[in-house]
Amino acid sequence: METAKVVKKIQALLNLSQPHSNSTEAESTAALSKVYELLEKHHLKIEEIQELPQEEVQENIVELHSSQISSKTHCIVSILNDFFHIQCIYHTRYEDHVTKTVRRKSVRLIGRETDVEVALYVFHFLSREFESLWKSYRQQTQAPQREKKGFLYGIYLGLKEKLDTQKNRYQQDRSSSHEMIPIDRGVQEYIEKEYPHLRRKTWNSQCDTSSLAEGKHAGKSIKINPGIHQAQQNQRLEQGLLLE
Repeated sequence: METAKVVKKIQALLNLSQPHSNSTEAESTAALSKVYELLEKHHLKIEEIQELPQEEVQENIVELHSSQISSKTHCIVSILNDFFHIQCIYHTRYEDHVTKTVRRKSVRLIGRETDVEVALYVFHFLSREFESLWKSYRQQTQAPQREKKGFLYGIYLGLKEKLDTQKNRYQQDRSSSHEMIPIDRGVQEYIEKEYPHLRRKTWNSQCDTSSLAEGKHAGKSIKINPGIHQAQQNQRLEQGLLLE
């Protein structure tokens, strides 16, 4: 196999082995095992692979069609930033640059091409899922509208706890490896260059906590894997990267 093809396959396998890929634990382990097998077979080093050109860093804009950022959006953005190998930033566009009275908010998803595609899917999937879970809970309990923020925040906490557990398990499994995979700094460097005056703000998570526990339970039940897994499988079939 030509070196260039080997390198491309290793880079793709590395991406599949990372926690942000949302591959199953078995797929992640198999991908990483295949990486080290190819490295040894072709006398390559992990550092050499990481130094070679990767996918370009790109942005994808999600228009919020609002002048305010909802608590649901804050929750989803936090999940994407923590677990999906991208960075989200909020952007304000003024319709009237003189008075600055009318404004529209958007979220910019910044990362490697494949990561941004996955994150975009997750953003819309979670947006629908949060609303669906709240609607179902409200129909069952007749909960008042004021409890929505607390319920959605509970969903976020439950989902975050679930993903944290998966991430910690992944890190423990990798800690016994002979080589550590370097962290990709490309996304952060891009943001520092393109948005040098970026301001960081925390969002107000204060809410009615009466439905928090129920929301947290609902959040733990969310399964992001099926849709992503199918998309990744299709991509791997197209690129000829399915493990043999």
